[in-house]
Amino acid sequence: MGQVKNIVLENIADYHSIIVPDAGDQNRYAHWHELLAQAEQQGKYVVVCNGPYIFERAHFLHGFENTLMDCMLEPDLMAKFLRYLAEYHFKTIAYIKQHFNGRIHGYRGTDDWGTQLAPLLSPEVFRKIFKPVYQEIFAAIHDAGMGAWMHSCGKILPLLDDFIEMELDVINIMQPNVFPIPALKEFRGRICFEVCADAQNTLLTTPDDLRKEIGLLIENCCAENGGLIEVKLDRMYFEGDGVAPEYGSICHEEYRKRDPFIKLMA
Repeated sequence: MGQVKNIVLENIADYHSIIVPDAGDQNRYAHWHELLAQAEQQGKYVVVCNGPYIFERAHFLHGFENTLMDCMLEPDLMAKFLRYLAEYHFKTIAYIKQHFNGRIHGYRGTDDWGTQLAPLLSPEVFRKIFKPVYQEIFAAIHDAGMGAWMHSCGKILPLLDDFIEMELDVINIMQPNVFPIPALKEFRGRICFEVCADAQNTLLTTPDDLRKEIGLLIENCCAENGGLIEVKLDRMYFEGDGVAPEYGSICHEEYRKRDPFIKLMA
């Protein structure tokens, strides 16, 4: 994804100068009724993806280094800035609740929190500055009758208990091997993992490696109450990551073959 270089907010104290998009603008939702009608005819579970939650939006505007530094130097200001950015989500969620109540089932945001080795901030700093804002967002999502979804790349293992405490329902991960996969067993039944296979390595190896990893993911993520959603590969993987297109059907067939709930119902 890279990092934004044209920093908009040089001084975090000026965060009120940032113009947040109008989440209540009816034009933003002009085609939603039509799309939802189609989804309802097909019996689809509908998830709205509304871009970054708070961390990515903060460093897109304030700069990556500035954001990390101000978490240490200006924690109170950073917390106020994050709450200011979160208003966009609160207002979007409120609009959905008012105008599309019961027709949208999940609300997804993104915030990449991990490097290959650890989260970008210590869990202690995360809990002090970011966790309270996430809790408010996820509570608003649930109050609107939706599940809370989030994508986050990297090794976020030290934060998973916090995400569970914040009542995040689904976490999308693209690099399960950095955890590694057996470490996810501790969390099964407590949060739902949305994953296909590791995009950094396994999806670029052999079909046999893929099948083995899918078995490992099901073994460590699935519980009696679910716990794993298969990501069906699309052009982002094929064109962006160089995954062979035929791997899409290979993965999907393997997930269906190994699905423990299908076996229970058979």
